[in-house]
Amino acid sequence: MIAPAGAAAPEIACIVDFEFRADPGERPRVWCMAVREEPSGREATYWRDELLAMQRAPFDTGPDVAVVAYFASAEWGCFKQLGWPMPAQPIDLFAEVRVGFNRYLPKDLRKPGAGDRWGLYDALARYGLEAGEDAHKAAMRKLASTATEATWTPENRRSLTRYCMDDVRHLAALWREMRHGIDWPQARLRGLYTAVVAAIEHCGIPIDGPLFRRMADCWEAVKGHYIAELEELYGFSFHADGHFNHRRFLEWTAAQGIGWPLTATGAPELDDQTFRAMARAYPVLRPFRETYSHILDLRMSSLPVGKDDRNRFLQSPFATATGRTMPKAAKNIWAQSRWIRGLVRPPKGFGIAVLDWKSQEYCIAAAESGDERMIAACRSSDPYRTFAYDARLVPAECEVSPQLRAQCKIVALGVTYGMTEHGASVQLDIPLWKARDLIGRHKSTYRPCWRWLEDTLNGALLNELMATKFGWKWRPIPYCTAYRVDQPSARSIQNFHCQATGAEMLRAAAVLVWLAGVEIIHTMHDALMILAPLERLDEAVAKTRECMITAGRVITGFDLTVDVTPVRSPRRYMDKDGVPTWRRTMGILRGLGGP
Repeated sequence: MIAPAGAAAPEIACIVDFEFRADPGERPRVWCMAVREEPSGREATYWRDELLAMQRAPFDTGPDVAVVAYFASAEWGCFKQLGWPMPAQPIDLFAEVRVGFNRYLPKDLRKPGAGDRWGLYDALARYGLEAGEDAHKAAMRKLASTATEATWTPENRRSLTRYCMDDVRHLAALWREMRHGIDWPQARLRGLYTAVVAAIEHCGIPIDGPLFRRMADCWEAVKGHYIAELEELYGFSFHADGHFNHRRFLEWTAAQGIGWPLTATGAPELDDQTFRAMARAYPVLRPFRETYSHILDLRMSSLPVGKDDRNRFLQSPFATATGRTMPKAAKNIWAQSRWIRGLVRPPKGFGIAVLDWKSQEYCIAAAESGDERMIAACRSSDPYRTFAYDARLVPAECEVSPQLRAQCKIVALGVTYGMTEHGASVQLDIPLWKARDLIGRHKSTYRPCWRWLEDTLNGALLNELMATKFGWKWRPIPYCTAYRVDQPSARSIQNFHCQATGAEMLRAAAVLVWLAGVEIIHTMHDALMILAPLERLDEAVAKTRECMITAGRVITGFDLTVDVTPVRSPRRYMDKDGVPTWRRTMGILRGLGGP
């Protein structure tokens, strides 16, 4: 049973915290739990053997009680592992602190631990509340993460249980400070999403385990083949002792007359975005970029895969300023190069399906701006082809070429976050005049959208606050210290609504799908991946599609198209753009004596 979406704060809350061990790719091994009821102040702690004997939580989890945690998907994951029913009203104070203090930060401070600090003790500090000692917290976390059932001593058990209860008391103080300022209908939806995340992390993404382990064992040899081919192509040795050498790479780029961007420490910038931009400017780099991003930068051993052949990792909901879920790319098979997704394979008797909204961000921009012509384009079978016709780039009786459609898509999406004619020229590899013409045609065709983009920018700078329909907030204010002043770019301001609203659409759809009884195993930027027995896969796809359409309609006011990619056992998922690299890598593996 789910709590009604009322506006009032609940009268009773149970503040809960677990301590557990979570090995890479595995489900948590729960050690203990502490709980405190508010406002009565009743407290209790339980050790592992007591928890395993329970069929449900030893406190009220019904619709009249808020069950409160911090970074709550971890606690609900313990609920899942113990086989307990989920709370009817789960609340994550991390999400509420995030939305309450969400503001612009410079790029170098957005990484966790740099300036973007959102732990429980950081939240307490924001409200001027007493917190524990970081050193003690680190020691207790190490104890929980390294212990086994055989190594626990009575004293260590008491220490961990006391620490768990201390965190609950700190969280209770935060709850008392925050409860009357929380937007309760939206907090309940965000809380339900953390329960969905727990279910996702519990299930994991099924992969071809034997092939994964074979690839991991042989990965250095596979890389060696690619390195040899690359260096033969360029006639230059970029590697030393099998490792990519920054100095040699910079020597080669200098010899080619290529000024490569550097980090603050003088090392070359090697992220894929930089490689893409440089490869567009210097076509000689394209083979290098493909090999580096697809193979050389991939660390097969970093993917956490459990004994049951599931890729499990921390999903990190609400991790970005726009409220997106952002797991670490190195841990997430779906965030790797497209070819590696061929390892995703449903278990015997099951199927998976990936369902994604078509043109989600473009549709959001159309809806937010109220541009009727743009909305009509979004309701068509292909908004980017419709843009080409609306802008008179081709006569109505002619077909839109694939090349022109690709150009229209990049421009249509790019202008919503401030793409310039120079950026379009480089990205599309077209003359500046043609890029200027494409952007100009979009502006003249969809004038209300452009007025909305301008009003969004001006309003954000004037009010220093942006908020979505479902209440996700961001403050585009300058970041100032004694040594620096950084301001949000026009691009980040204009992009906020589409990104944050897209995140809300995904959360709403995920909650609806979860409540419909469909097993979600992953969320992507604008897509859901589900798992179901083969005989129920079509039914699960239909339910998921309907939930996604409903969520899109609630947000935009019209139905968004949802594309479906099903994969039935024994087949594996295969991204069409990754097929050549997959086949080539499998050939190398076979040459090494693999499958």
